[in-house]
Amino acid sequence: MHILIWILVGAVASGLGVGYALHQSNADRARLMQEARQARAQADAAHALQVRVAEEANQKLTTAANEIAKAQQTIQQLEEERTLIAQAEVLKKPGLATLKHWSAAISLPLGLSIQLPPLTTGAPNEATLIATTISPTFPKVLEQQWLSIAPYQASLEQEISSQLKDTTAITYAVQGRLLRGVRGHHADTPEMLYLLRVQQFASSTHLIWAKAAHPITEQTILDTLATLSFRP
Repeated sequence: MHILIWILVGAVASGLGVGYALHQSNADRARLMQEARQARAQADAAHALQVRVAEEANQKLTTAANEIAKAQQTIQQLEEERTLIAQAEVLKKPGLATLKHWSAAISLPLGLSIQLPPLTTGAPNEATLIATTISPTFPKVLEQQWLSIAPYQASLEQEISSQLKDTTAITYAVQGRLLRGVRGHHADTPEMLYLLRVQQFASSTHLIWAKAAHPITEQTILDTLATLSFRP
């Protein structure tokens, strides 16, 4: 009996020891798995951060490269503009005796004013300054538009340019600004049309078209453009 009791006690003790060891082993394995998951999560987070940092660095490099390219292009355009102004024909205003019979047209939205010859009138609005001829006899009526000044639009310039034939490149300088464009026949008519964009600091600011049709001559157009005055 004593021997059996001791055997049972030993078996119980052994069982308890094995159970504890298994429990501890399971706990260790769970802890190791948890640590492995945490380590993997940290590694994934570190990789994601590394990728994000690399992408941000690449984006900054791309942005910097684009800014440098824009700056170089602007410098090139400024140099070209300076060269063209030096070579351009400087438009000179008519004499005071002539200008005293002219009228002024002012456009605050466009930031400019211009002198218009007799028998013409200006009608500025928020978008465009338009000059129209007036009949010389009573009653005075508006006859035809011969001058338009509007904010620069590349699409509008292209649209008008496509209607011109036998064009010639022209450049003028007025008040330190470059007037650059073409002159040519309007469609199939003998009328000569001037299409000019106003440039300053490598930026196009205004688009001008002027039509030489009786009583407006090409010299009248140039004399009128010479009176342009731009707000600083």
